[in-house]
Amino acid sequence: MVATQVSALESISDREMSEVNGQAFITVDTSAYQNYDFTKVNLGLDIDIMANADVLKIGTLDRVWDEDGTVADVEVFYDSNDARVVYYLNQNGDRMLNANGTAMTADQIRAAGLQSQVKIKDADIHIDNFALGRIEDPYGPTPTVKPFQIKDPYIEFAYDVDRATGEKTIAGVRIGAAYMRGDLSGDIQSLTGVFSGFITGKGVIAFQNACGGNAWESTDCFLLSFAQSATLFTQIDLVDGATGYGAGTEAHDEVYPYADVSYLKRASWAGVPNGRNFEASDSALAGVIPALTVAENCDVMGVVACFPLSIYQTVYIGTEDDGNPDPSIEDYGAKGAFISLQSQTVPWEDLSGVSGAGRIVTDRGAYLNAATYQDPLTGTEKYPLTLDLYDALTGTRRVATCVGQLKGC
Repeated sequence: MVATQVSALESISDREMSEVNGQAFITVDTSAYQNYDFTKVNLGLDIDIMANADVLKIGTLDRVWDEDGTVADVEVFYDSNDARVVYYLNQNGDRMLNANGTAMTADQIRAAGLQSQVKIKDADIHIDNFALGRIEDPYGPTPTVKPFQIKDPYIEFAYDVDRATGEKTIAGVRIGAAYMRGDLSGDIQSLTGVFSGFITGKGVIAFQNACGGNAWESTDCFLLSFAQSATLFTQIDLVDGATGYGAGTEAHDEVYPYADVSYLKRASWAGVPNGRNFEASDSALAGVIPALTVAENCDVMGVVACFPLSIYQTVYIGTEDDGNPDPSIEDYGAKGAFISLQSQTVPWEDLSGVSGAGRIVTDRGAYLNAATYQDPLTGTEKYPLTLDLYDALTGTRRVATCVGQLKGC
């Protein structure tokens, strides 16, 4: 006896379908803005990653110094009188000097027509010994991986559309995620875009750093000595290492070339941009400290206010646990971060959740977005990078990203 089974597909009713739950692994969103169409491919993934790369370079197109916010390759020294001396480097990496051996200023370089000889970084984003995540107990018997966390990554394409003919050309692509959290390590050579941080610490740290604890060193030190017990805080951004200016800031008494620029390109310095000040938590000093601590030429009351990015060997993106035994990436991760590459100006949607956020306009080349975002726990704006004042002034050490060694896996 032979048994035969016959099966057939049968449709089910809408009512039966309503009782079925599921979630798509991949979803696609489309949108339009002005003459651009966007296609966003969302991946419903939770990723824990530990990664190392010898070199990360994005955006190696040709750029010219002193145009559109491009930052030159400079060396900065403080002479015996603590005066700040900036040396512009030429294409060979040598200092550009006047006939008498003094450092050439930007104005002197322009007057001599030597703009093309100034050395600039070779990539919009360049990080050597790049790593995500860290190794805990790297030299011990039980090294463990503390991964970099990524939730809901996506890839988005931007198309420039001729609305009359419907013809499309690809204008850019970006890779990001709804949330990111963890250690990012590397020898940062240049960054292009927005990389905002928040520094906070006791005034005594600034006092010791600028004055060595001597209130009679100068008038600034005398005034700064009164803020030793106060908590000082401010925002830091990418800055021009030669001048101390960030993008979109006006000079106090001169025409500033980056006033109309939304972000710097190939920056190798970060700090308190000229014109910005520290705030104080102490109510008695809240109205005094801002007036006394206005940054000017990378200096705040004798405290150095600009730093080469290379001193920050590891930065933590998002917020660490703060004692929470079960921290969620939605509550502690940075929101809205991405890296993009575009062949022309592209207005990407701002996914930071900040009230009133509109579009992030990026120019030709590569772009890193690590800007402020809305904290889901408090509803306030939060910074993707937070440093205490000591680390901001002295730098941060690299965490181990390899078993048995810090880097170079």
